[in-house]
Amino acid sequence: MSGPGSFENHLLRAMVRAVRAGGRTVRRHFSSSRLEVREKSSPGDLVSNVDLEVEERVIGILAREFPGIAVVSEEREDPGVKTEAFYLDPLDGTLNFIHGLLPFAVSLGYWSDGAPIAAVVHNPLSGEVFTALRGQGARRNGKSIAPSSVGELRNSLVAAGWPYDRAECSRLLAQMDRVYLASQELRTIGCASLALCQVAAGVFDGYWEWGLKPWDLAAGVLIVSEAGGRVSSLTGGAFRLENGDIAASNGRIHGELLDRVNV
Repeated sequence: MSGPGSFENHLLRAMVRAVRAGGRTVRRHFSSSRLEVREKSSPGDLVSNVDLEVEERVIGILAREFPGIAVVSEEREDPGVKTEAFYLDPLDGTLNFIHGLLPFAVSLGYWSDGAPIAAVVHNPLSGEVFTALRGQGARRNGKSIAPSSVGELRNSLVAAGWPYDRAECSRLLAQMDRVYLASQELRTIGCASLALCQVAAGVFDGYWEWGLKPWDLAAGVLIVSEAGGRVSSLTGGAFRLENGDIAASNGRIHGELLDRVNV
């Protein structure tokens, strides 16, 4: 008989295997002169042949291991509500990748009944694999991680993300101005999943963004929460995957960050 948690542990192992396979594809194509790229919603919202190849490899592994579970992916968007699904971003940070700029990642989260259960985010070039299982903590390459202990925004390094909708730029610039003046400094890395992992690992003390899709967030939110950080909506309410907005932090600066974002 299988013991408690045996499905979850099998699930996580298979997810790690899938994203590592995707990561090998990413590494093989990095700095390639034969990239095929097309624009989606804006000049900064792109898809490449690498996104599609990674997606095919990851979904192929998941389909063999878990044939009854849906996969919602960036390049196979399905707006329907799922009671159980994998959420895959085959190449989070496509724009970075195309320009030969780090970082970028393969991100995979598994949700059931509206809650995150398992998460894997893989940085193919560094080899880092961030993982989390509900109730079992978060890890980087198998070692436990935790957020920073910084207690004030003035001593914090905070990350943000640029919106695809250029009409929203003035809103973000106003938020960035307020947070920048109240913090040590700001960063934008162009990869939501890894920004969340860096909050979980204590590199960033906080992060906020909106206009995101479920596959951008499904893995990272569990990694932050299981590491001991805090995740909420931008207004401080409960995080909802379908809403696309997020504030994440070490928990200690969360109120200050939200105050600056929401002035």
